[in-house]
Amino acid sequence: GNFAANPGFCGDQNPDAPLTLAEESPCAPENNPGCGLIGAQPVGCTLTGIDEDLPTRSVISLSQNYPNPFNPRTTIRFDLTRPSRVDLRIYDLSSRLVRNLIRGRVLAASPHEVVWNGRNEDGQMVAAGVYFCRIEAGSCGETRRMTLIK
Repeated sequence: GNFAANPGFCGDQNPDAPLTLAEESPCAPENNPGCGLIGAQPVGCTLTGIDEDLPTRSVISLSQNYPNPFNPRTTIRFDLTRPSRVDLRIYDLSSRLVRNLIRGRVLAASPHEVVWNGRNEDGQMVAAGVYFCRIEAGSCGETRRMTLIK
C-alpha cells in the first residue's frame, strides 16, 4: 500500500505558515479513491501547471446574506480555510463605509456568522436600499450585494 510520489505541498512564502496540499496532490482524497486523505494536511491551493511557485487558494468564502432582501436584520456567513485576520464591512452604493462589523480580528479556520442589524457606526438605522458586504482576510477579499427594505 505504499507509494512514492511528490505529495504536492504548497503554501505561503511565509516560513511560519503551514503547508497544505495542492488539489492535484496524490494525497488528496479526490485523487486516491478509497484511501481518503493521506497524511494530516488538507487541500489548500491549486497548481498552475508550469509555474513551480504554488499560489494559495482563497482563505475565505463569503456566502450570500440571508435573508436578502432583509428588514431589519440579516445574517452574513463566511468560511475561513485557515486562521486569518479579518475585516468585515458594510458599504453603501457610493462606496462610503456604513459599518465595521469585524475590524482586524484573528478568527479560526471554520464557518462564521455575523448579524447586521441595519444600523450604521452611530447606531442609527440606515435608509432602505442596496448595500455591499465586503470581507477581507489576508490578501483575499470578496463582496456581496444586499438589499435592505422598509
